[in-house]
Amino acid sequence: MNSRTIIALITAVLAGSSIGALAEENLLGRWRDNAPSADPIGSLTIAKDSIAVGRKVTYQVKRAGAFGDGQLFEVTGLNRSQDPEGCGPSGKVHFLAVQPLPPIAPGVGGAAIRVFFYSGDHPPTPESVKDDTALCSIHPFSR
Repeated sequence: MNSRTIIALITAVLAGSSIGALAEENLLGRWRDNAPSADPIGSLTIAKDSIAVGRKVTYQVKRAGAFGDGQLFEVTGLNRSQDPEGCGPSGKVHFLAVQPLPPIAPGVGGAAIRVFFYSGDHPPTPESVKDDTALCSIHPFSR
């Protein structure tokens, strides 16, 4: 390998790591309900230690690692006794997974995500969650 190749590889690795960190930070903030007529749940607001859905539900969360190219959050508390997004024996969401959605076409549309509401006791993976009965719902949001 020549020095130009090595410099190009190092630059690509450094750029990739900064893009990953930027993408994670881009999850923070307010997201609009992307299915308001089909299954309205209200806007989504992601903060470092909470995720609010609509105006009535706020999950206290802590980061639980990656979820494919997104982020997994473990629910540590809820601001109400009944969880409107919950399912399963407990009736409560235990994990929220946030994944970015690809654009409709290159350069078309803004940022979009989908959120997995999961009631299982163990952290889901993108592979395991697809056919898991502990998956309560998946909902799209956009900027």
